[in-house]
Amino acid sequence: MNVTGRRHRHSPLVRRLAAEHDVDPDRLAGSGPSGRVTRRDVLEAVRGTAPPDLGVGGERTSPLLALIARRLVESLRASAQVTRVVEVDVTGVSALRPALAEAVAAALDRHPALSPCSVTTVDDGDALVETPVLRPPQVAVLNAGTPVQRPVVRDGAVVVRWVVLLALGYDQRVVEPAEVARFLAEIRADLERLSA
Repeated sequence: MNVTGRRHRHSPLVRRLAAEHDVDPDRLAGSGPSGRVTRRDVLEAVRGTAPPDLGVGGERTSPLLALIARRLVESLRASAQVTRVVEVDVTGVSALRPALAEAVAAALDRHPALSPCSVTTVDDGDALVETPVLRPPQVAVLNAGTPVQRPVVRDGAVVVRWVVLLALGYDQRVVEPAEVARFLAEIRADLERLSA
């Protein structure tokens, strides 16, 4: 019986394999059609590589979310992911997303090793930044946090400015940290030019 109190149908192979390895198939996030638990799901649970069933309120995770979670875990295992975070003054930026997209596109022209680089944003208003995880074949993903007002030093005086954290997750096997630093510095300079 799973946490929702409902019994799920499993194939005889899945039931036998789960019993042999003392795995409760009702507690696995199924990756098969309609969320069915597959042989692969049981074997991943045995190896300890299966993503947990992160259901909300006792409900099972949807098959799509389970698949996304499995792929992200595989990505983390297969690459040397590193995250670099910089703070950017965006006081003069009236629309962050378009300005950021333009700055990233310009920087990508000068740093082709970072293609394909996607851009995500934190939209819930509570998180300053999130650590992005690469989705192969990506080599980099940039996450823009929520802009917040913060005291900063400008020309020797403390002033309140709008700042945002930019977190660039990248595969260090493919991209050099020095190139990442230059890439982010160029994006910061483009955005801060609007705030001068």
